[in-house]
Amino acid sequence: PKDWTSLQVKGAKRGLAISHAGVGSHVTCTILMDPDNLIKED
Repeated sequence: PKDWTSLQVKGAKRGLAISHAGVGSHVTCTILMDPDNLIKED
């Protein structure tokens, strides 16, 4: 569409990539994190 905008979030600290390759039921999810903003356990 003419009003399409980017799905990128400026300054994001985390990202998610989803892959559904082929015709099977397997899906791979990858979480990417900025090393300066990792989630810390209590």
